[in-house]
Amino acid sequence: DEVYVYGSFIQSRMFSNGVTCTDCHDPHSLQLKAQGNALCAACHLPARFDTEEHHFHRPGSEAAQCVSCHMPARTYMVNDSRRDHSFRVPRPLLSEHVGAPDICTACHRGRSGKWAAQAIRDHGAAAETTAGHYGMALHAGQTGALDAEQMLVELTGDMRQPAIARASGALLLRDYLSPLSLQAIQTLLGDGDPLVRASAVSVLDGLDVRLRVQLVADLLTDPDRSVRVEAASVLADVPGDALSAEHRLAFGAAIEEYIATLQANADRAESLTNLGNLYLRLGNPQIAETFYQRAIDLDPAYIPAYVNLADLFRTQGMEEKAAVLLTESIDGYPESAALRHVRGLQLVRQQDTKAAMDELQRAVALEPENVRYRYVYAVALQSTGEMAAALRELRTAHDLRPADRDVLFALIDFNRQQGNLDEAREYAAKLAKRSPWDPNARALLQQLHE
Repeated sequence: DEVYVYGSFIQSRMFSNGVTCTDCHDPHSLQLKAQGNALCAACHLPARFDTEEHHFHRPGSEAAQCVSCHMPARTYMVNDSRRDHSFRVPRPLLSEHVGAPDICTACHRGRSGKWAAQAIRDHGAAAETTAGHYGMALHAGQTGALDAEQMLVELTGDMRQPAIARASGALLLRDYLSPLSLQAIQTLLGDGDPLVRASAVSVLDGLDVRLRVQLVADLLTDPDRSVRVEAASVLADVPGDALSAEHRLAFGAAIEEYIATLQANADRAESLTNLGNLYLRLGNPQIAETFYQRAIDLDPAYIPAYVNLADLFRTQGMEEKAAVLLTESIDGYPESAALRHVRGLQLVRQQDTKAAMDELQRAVALEPENVRYRYVYAVALQSTGEMAAALRELRTAHDLRPADRDVLFALIDFNRQQGNLDEAREYAAKLAKRSPWDPNARALLQQLHE
């Protein structure tokens, strides 16, 4: 989606080739330096590009304007029309594959992406190819394709791709982190673009303390603040004695920068909640509770603040307070899948199986594409002896996100318990493909074929 012009512009070949805003806009008035196709003709030969052979439409028509195909406009906030500054080449097949808007079928309503691609070929243009386009890797990562990790690793290492796309690929690797992708992330920590470095740092959150220190500590003094504060966040729960004296000083300075960044946006519940998360990781649950409560007071509809506060109560052994908070928040927001899911887990700990199952099922019904909710519900069903229902939920979860390792392991285990060995082997083969680095996955596949 477009939203902000700069985010799309830094994806463009224009940006990578050194084009700047002032090549098209007057730096003082911000107005265009020329109107219509004459603006594009400052760089692109009209004899080649401002022709019917290139744009396939009647000369002088709106459809023959360069911006109609390469900079389509969308209206935001009712009255703010913005053009896409990524200057994309229309790719109807790619758009159809990833479910993105396609400028051809946006005008030729009722037509398919395949029709548009064939129309382009019929006009003598080269056949469209989706291979190598970063959209394919990002889509694979977002949808949990079995080969997503390999595609994302290739994207992040491809210096021909826009830095913002490589950074997005790095962020998606969080769900696939393995020895293969960890090596790629380690390389990205030294990337020349701070957006890529910051994204790579964030992926390392939750790894072994020593490994985090080894990989991230030096970035506490990165020249870019976004990288420094990301490094501080990732190292927030690292014991002080795990850092050298030099790194402790850098950590203190970077944490102060991070807090200042969040405080600058303290009129938003998101920032207050992130402050709570930070202080919790720093070992200050009382301060964290204060910020979570401030977030709720500021924006009672901000669900993550309730979820995090309930989890804080749980970790502090205050299950009754967690139960009261969740009950009251669900009364206020009964259609929140997240609250239903957390309440279900809380009821499981209280051994109230019937009520827990109702809440976990409700969470799935409210957010049917959330694979984690469906997986947890399936495990709960299996624990109560409802294996057939559990398998149905897991199969649906697998269809939604084929690369989810927890779902694959559960499908293998549950099918094996039921004697469905052929199905168990099928999922074991998928697990081995998804995690070729994992000896346990290979061993499991081999066991099922013995």
